[in-house]
Amino acid sequence: MGRARCVRPHGRTLSLTAAGRTFLAAVERALADVDRAAELRTRRRGPRRRQDRFGLPAHDGSETVPELIRAFRA
Repeated sequence: MGRARCVRPHGRTLSLTAAGRTFLAAVERALADVDRAAELRTRRRGPRRRQDRFGLPAHDGSETVPELIRAFRA
């Protein structure tokens, strides 16, 4: 099973390929669904402190998790 390239290098920068744009659109829809689900949960529970839990593959954790937390708090 092959994999489509999502990015194309251009010197020191990258650009999305058609497959990358398709993947990005799917990810944006999925994140919008997560945001809507969180909003519905907040409406049902009322204005309590939010606690979210998520999982990642072990090899992504040491770099990705701190970035996610910083972005979430921003």
